[in-house]
Amino acid sequence: MHTARSFLRHQLTAWNTGGEGIHSPSLFYLVRMIIYDDNAYYAFDEIERHRAALQRNHPDVRQVSVKAGRLLFRLVNYLSQTQQEPLTIVETGHAPGMSTWYLSTPTERNIVVCCEKPEDDCPKRVDLAYVAGEPTCEAMLRDCRRLLPRMTNHSILVISGIHRTKESEQVWQAIQAEKQVTSTLDLYSVGIVLFNKHYIRKHYKLRF
Repeated sequence: MHTARSFLRHQLTAWNTGGEGIHSPSLFYLVRMIIYDDNAYYAFDEIERHRAALQRNHPDVRQVSVKAGRLLFRLVNYLSQTQQEPLTIVETGHAPGMSTWYLSTPTERNIVVCCEKPEDDCPKRVDLAYVAGEPTCEAMLRDCRRLLPRMTNHSILVISGIHRTKESEQVWQAIQAEKQVTSTLDLYSVGIVLFNKHYIRKHYKLRF
């Protein structure tokens, strides 16, 4: 019941736009050209063949939806191009799975670290972090807050399941309120947290 109500509320209050109303040029570009990009990238067929094989042989492995996985791929690809140096990517909450393929495929130069908790073998600087598969909202909030000091001006934090329960929505609101956070993008299935000091502090809801 909560999921149905929260989804309806999101659809009624979210912008179904390509970035209109976003004043920062770089944030507008991120929304219009990366988040809403529906092109079929070169690697998608290979990744999704691997998904089919994984589902046959290891049906218990945690999956990410194709839509969310492709978004992760595009975000990594975007950061790789803008940073022009190898990225450090951290994935928390579960062992390597399909999301790891989407995160690691854009370029082999990047370092992808999967850790149950961010303090376990987590680099001091993180360019992109994906928080997923958390069993409790407390773990979700804990992992996000432990990642925050490692984020830079250009880092991106992606959080899965922000509307799964009332408690996860409260976690999302708590992250939005962190001083280090400048802008957030609520896509319903995932939340994107940004730290760029040139962005106006604002929280956007988008239909995805």
